[in-house]
Amino acid sequence: MDLVEAFGARATAHHGGMEFFERVESGGSGDLVIIDAPVAVTSSSSEAPQLFIDTAIRQASRGRGAVTCVTASNDVVLVTTARGYLLRYSWDENGNEQVKEVEVVTSKQNADHRISAAFTDPAANHVLVAVRGPTGGTGGGSGAAVHHSHEVYYVHRRWPRARALPELRSGGPLTAVAWCVRQQGDEVSAAGTPGGGGVGGARKGTPSSTAGSISVGESCTGPILLGTEIGALLELVLDERQKREAPPKTLIEGLAVKEPRRGGAGGGHAASAASASTSTSTPTSSAAAFTSLYQISLLAGRKALLASTPSHLRVWVTPPAGGSAAAAAASPWQALFLNHTGQHPGRPGAAPPPLAVLEAVSPSPCSQLQLWWPMGLSDLPTRFAWLVGGVVYHGALDWDAVAEATPTATAAATVHSGGGGEVLSSVAMLPVDGYGSEADGDGDGDGSGTGGARSLVVTEYHLLLLARDRLRLVNRVNGRTVVSRAFRSPLTRSVTGEPSREIDGLVRDLVSGTTYMAVDEALYDITLQNEDRGMWRVYLELQNWDAALRCCSGPAQRDEVHRARAEAALTAGDYRTAAVHFAKISDGRPPFEDLALQMAECGDPAALQTFLATRLATLAVSLGAYGARGGGGAAAATAAASLFGNNGTAASGGPGSGSERAQCTLVSAWLTELYLHAINRALLEAGGEAGESYQSAVTALRTHLSDWVHLMDPGTTVSLLESYCRLDELLQLAQLRGDHEGLLEQLMARPQPDGAIRALTVLRNPSVSRELVYKFAPGLVAAAAEEAVDFFISQRPPLDPRRLLPALLRYGEPHSPPMERQCVLRYVEFAIEELGTTDSVVHNLAVALYSLVSGEEGEAALLRYLTRAGRCGGTTPLYDTQYALRLAQECNKPRAAVRLMCQLGMYPDAVRAALALDLGLAKGVAGEPDHDDALRRKLWLQVARHVVETGNKIVTAAAAGAGGGDAAVSAAGDADGSYGSTSDPTSNIRTAVEFLREADGLLRIEDILPFFPDFVTIDNFQAAICDSLERYGAAIEGLKADMEEATAIAEALRADIAMLGARSAAVSLWQPCMRCGRPISEAAPLTSLPQGGALPAFYLFPTGCAYHVACCAAEVTELVAPLQRKRIHTLMARLARVKPGAATAPAYGGAPAADVSVLQEALANEIGAEDPRNGELTVRLLETPFVFGTDRAEAESWVI
Repeated sequence: MDLVEAFGARATAHHGGMEFFERVESGGSGDLVIIDAPVAVTSSSSEAPQLFIDTAIRQASRGRGAVTCVTASNDVVLVTTARGYLLRYSWDENGNEQVKEVEVVTSKQNADHRISAAFTDPAANHVLVAVRGPTGGTGGGSGAAVHHSHEVYYVHRRWPRARALPELRSGGPLTAVAWCVRQQGDEVSAAGTPGGGGVGGARKGTPSSTAGSISVGESCTGPILLGTEIGALLELVLDERQKREAPPKTLIEGLAVKEPRRGGAGGGHAASAASASTSTSTPTSSAAAFTSLYQISLLAGRKALLASTPSHLRVWVTPPAGGSAAAAAASPWQALFLNHTGQHPGRPGAAPPPLAVLEAVSPSPCSQLQLWWPMGLSDLPTRFAWLVGGVVYHGALDWDAVAEATPTATAAATVHSGGGGEVLSSVAMLPVDGYGSEADGDGDGDGSGTGGARSLVVTEYHLLLLARDRLRLVNRVNGRTVVSRAFRSPLTRSVTGEPSREIDGLVRDLVSGTTYMAVDEALYDITLQNEDRGMWRVYLELQNWDAALRCCSGPAQRDEVHRARAEAALTAGDYRTAAVHFAKISDGRPPFEDLALQMAECGDPAALQTFLATRLATLAVSLGAYGARGGGGAAAATAAASLFGNNGTAASGGPGSGSERAQCTLVSAWLTELYLHAINRALLEAGGEAGESYQSAVTALRTHLSDWVHLMDPGTTVSLLESYCRLDELLQLAQLRGDHEGLLEQLMARPQPDGAIRALTVLRNPSVSRELVYKFAPGLVAAAAEEAVDFFISQRPPLDPRRLLPALLRYGEPHSPPMERQCVLRYVEFAIEELGTTDSVVHNLAVALYSLVSGEEGEAALLRYLTRAGRCGGTTPLYDTQYALRLAQECNKPRAAVRLMCQLGMYPDAVRAALALDLGLAKGVAGEPDHDDALRRKLWLQVARHVVETGNKIVTAAAAGAGGGDAAVSAAGDADGSYGSTSDPTSNIRTAVEFLREADGLLRIEDILPFFPDFVTIDNFQAAICDSLERYGAAIEGLKADMEEATAIAEALRADIAMLGARSAAVSLWQPCMRCGRPISEAAPLTSLPQGGALPAFYLFPTGCAYHVACCAAEVTELVAPLQRKRIHTLMARLARVKPGAATAPAYGGAPAADVSVLQEALANEIGAEDPRNGELTVRLLETPFVFGTDRAEAESWVI
């Protein structure tokens, strides 16, 4: 209910570190009245949490009697009344209250039966109600019959009435239940509901902030554990779909009770197993009663049970799932409690020793256990609080210690007040005795009387305690009371000071985290907000530095914690810790300069280095630049907040300002020099050897460079590293900065070829610019030619060969290394053949490289290139032919030189050079000019002259005779003897005559006769001359036959022309016109063209088609040019004006008179030269569009 709308509110002054909002009732019942002032405290009001109290339900019993118990879970409040009713309160999404009533105790029984406790699961689907009644017996002794004085009823949320559970009558009154909670993923967790949930001690489980993570079965409860007043522990499964529940499994028949310490309250004697089953509330049975139970699911299928009694807090843990004991039992709890001594399953045994035990100093029947779940019921609880005997024992739950614990240990770890154990760790004792006696002084201090604290709710940092009509909020960390409030119930309000009725108790909703306070007929909602505000100061006073930092909410609070911790460390002489926390201060107090000077003069060499490293990390966090390049290793990886400004004050530029970045750069440079100095010091101490301290210092420097390279000034850092000759770190710096150019320069300065090979590895990185490849290509090829060429070839997309020429051209010189030249030639071949480059410089380099290859293999490769690869489209050379010719001549490649001369058109020189090598090569060169017969004839004459003259020299040498002549002949003649031989002087003449046939008719015998000497007789040429004459005669006869054939053709043409002039054809007068369809004997339809006069009636074409003259003219004018169309109109108009029988047409349009026959012939030439539908005009129609511009609109109207 809204405070302002319902009651009005006034906020008291800030007390107890919190804002307390009280509701003042204006006349109606159901509201609280504050009867005392709050306790004054000293904490700052700006850090105070807020406490709200709102009315949740005004009349909880709804006229069904007094309220006896209250419990809540999952935003559902369950109220039991003295008349035996269970009221279920819930709220819809609009906040409307909904109530459902279930009668648990009938009207016949409610006179002597009273509901003592109610328990609900976290989902509020299942409810167990404990009912107490009168007791009595029929005899004495152990065998006397006893009337059971208690009942347990089961109510499902969908049931209109309760169901009794008679199987639970023998175990004693029900005092605690541990529910089984199904989590997401079918994992099992558990939450318990402690002792009684009603008047005088309403107790609930731990708070939870996450309701959506719980998935509880609506029909089945799963295995739940029940604790009774006599110390019995039962296991039971309830299913609302079953008409009758299975009998419970007894796990513990009764707990052994140790005699309490003298002077403690709530004591008693140990009860035997035989007497433990009675329902009489003796001191013994009260001491052994279970007051709270919690069932927790752990890893490896294990479960934990936390159970509180009036004197002890015990922790049991089941064996891991899959063990032999667990496999033999029906549940993990049976494996623990029934089989720990090897007894047969199903036979109850004594309780096994717990994993941990916490014993109360002063036992009390008012015992309540609360757990704290930080992430809701889906997670494990981390803290506990146990209220017993006016003392709250609280501590941490260390579940990691359970992983290696043995649940069947023979001796349990006992934890007394102020001590600690493995599972129950960091246990502290908080005395709360007398909290309730301050108002009226009637408490006995043990929690069992009317004045002691008897209800507890635990939050993250506080304990909410209720004693009679006083509500206290106690900080569990320092034990101080944050606020104390005394209330008086409005039903017993008095101005005379008479004692008012005490507040009934506190109830906590496990799922929603809501805390309810029950007072008479009303329920109040207690809300605590921002309870972590001010906790940092509490931890700071206790010097719990880490916890204080976790609770800080801003830079100012963190600065105060760091400052206090640094000053404490400085006082203790721990200069490195002081340096770390001084560096994390962001408000500039003390100034950076003073702190740096203090760290430099403290006597610890590492203090200044630690201070600067931490300050640099904190600055980087302020700039949002921490770890942008490196992966960690800085001492202040978790530092936060912006740092100092100029002169130690806060920077005004905000996060990321230029001032902070400049400070980062300065600090990083200073720290770099410190690391370098540490390296030199380590070398000096080790006598120049690289020892362990040296390696550690080098690692620290490299880590520093890796972490903060993005904040360093490149010039300053490089200068520092160069001054200390740290080449490896220079290489690392270039690599970290992404300065690939600097990195490559460093690598190329290293010994080769290792440096070049590492540089190629860098260049293979896709992020490296291609420009660096071109820049460093000369050095790479010079240092590692083969690896560099492999790299160039493997690049995708391919490199530009032209831009690699500066690295390749030097190997086109004769003095270049042969191995490197071969590698360069391999890349040039790749660029030409694979990349298809057409750059003339690349091709010139290819010519140079091929020319430098020695031997016949090199000349053959050069010839292959010149004939195939070096041409664009197979015709035009891509290289400089003159340059290639010069290289071929200088490198002694004569055949290549002949080929190049031919490309330059220097055929005579090519023939001359070829004749010096091979006659066959010369013949090939002479036959190359295909389209210039004169040049070919000249070249063949040159070859013939050489053949004849060489043959004459051979003959002369043979005639000169003697032994040495053979050598001369051999030297002058061709290797294959084609020039003749010494045995036949006329062989050279025969060779020359055979040569005439190879010349393809370009040479005759008379062309080569002048090359022979005068003494040669004509008899030697008789055969050649006769052959020549025969060819001439055959040519003359062929010409004569061609002339006779031409004459016959001319005569035939003249005869055909004469026949065409006299040709005629027969036509029927009823033959239709091809255009209009009318018979040609009838007049043509009227058109725009003239008709009548001397115009012919019709035209008949050799194709058999007939047209009226007007129709034929219309066909033609549609297709001819405008000028011809005009001529046709003029001729038809003149002929139409001629009177029938007239031979002359009068003048018309400026034209003189003319003969009718002339005009008719002219008209026939214009329109009757060919059939309009079967001649060239029809062919022209193929290019005419179907739709003209005038028809465009019509065509567009038909578009779909």
